[in-house]
Formats: sequence, structure tokens, C-alpha cells
Amino acid sequence: KSSLNFLTVRHPWERLVSMYINKFQSCSSTMFSGKNGILVKTLRKYRKIDENISLEEKSRLLEAARIECNKPSDIRLVDSDNPYMNPMGLTFRETVQFIIAEFKENRGADFHWLKITHLCDLCSRKYQIIEKMENVGTGSLLSPKNFGAGSKVPRHSGGPRKSERQ
Repeated sequence: KSSLNFLTVRHPWERLVSMYINKFQSCSSTMFSGKNGILVKTLRKYRKIDENISLEEKSRLLEAARIECNKPSDIRLVDSDNPYMNPMGLTFRETVQFIIAEFKENRGADFHWLKITHLCDLCSRKYQIIEKMENVGTGSLLSPKNFGAGSKVPRHSGGPRKSERQ
């Protein structure tokens, strides 16, 4: 059997917008909405709220927003008076501010916004196909029809494998 080495790449802005929609705007990730997750840290730092609200009240409102964010969107109870729920989740601006701060403060960045060259050693591999994510589908070189009847193209979901995270 022979193997095909291929790499699917995506424009950095497309990756950023997709990550924002799937992780931050929808509050769908536990890394995002946990007690010490990105939602709490980012809202605390970047969401503009009334300076007259006490620290205790801010903490209470933030926890209420975090709890609602963990619920499926169709059953969330959004309190329009809670500045942390209006809007629910992060704005795109808050997300970008958070990511920039992560890089400036040299904290371990998440694979969703790392450069692809930091995810694995791309240059040491020889690829037969390098394809844009936007082309994957009907016109794709990686379409199963190009590999013979019954072939399946493996899909990798999630982040880099542990061996690639170094």
C-alpha cells in the first residue's frame, strides 16, 4: 500500500473568523466557558461596563453570564440588564483583543489561532497535494472519487496530535 501526504491549509483570516463563530460567539466550548475559561477572563478584562457597579456585583453578573453561556442557545435566559450577557458570548473585537494579549504576554496560544507552521514541522515533509480549505469539496483533488471506488479520505478533527504540539 502507498500513502498520500496532503496538507489542507486555510487563510489565516478564515481560520480566525471560523474559530470566533464556532468557539467564542456561540459559547460552545468548555475551554471557553469554564470558571477560569476564556469567556470569564476576556469579559472581565475587555467588556466595558458601568464603573459604579461593585466588584461583588460584577462577579455575580459574570458568573450568571457564564452559567447561561454553558446552556444550549435555545434555552438560555438572557438578562438584558446584565452587561456580560449583552451580547451573550464575546464580540469579535473582544476575541481579537484576547488573542493579541495572549501573544504579547507569551502565554501558550491555542492551536485555533497559531500559525500552521507552529503546529507541526511542515518543511520536513514532502506533500503530494497542498490544497486550500476553500476548495475541499466537489472540485477538490482530495475528493474520494479520485482515489477509486469505496475510498474514504480520512478527516482529522480537533487540534494537532500530541506529537505535533511540541
